[in-house]
Amino acid sequence: MSAFKVSLSRCSLRSLHPPHTTRQRRLPPNFKRAIQRYYFKYLKNTNLEHFLYN
Repeated sequence: MSAFKVSLSRCSLRSLHPPHTTRQRRLPPNFKRAIQRYYFKYLKNTNLEHFLYN
């Protein structure tokens, strides 16, 4: 299940952000909030909330 979500997030975010988005689970929470703010500000896509919070 987690590998499936990672593949979906990689497929949808690969062209918009550097490859290190696949390691966002191991990054500090403040960096994850910065990624969330970037995507919600420029894309307004609530589907990304599933990948960013999980």
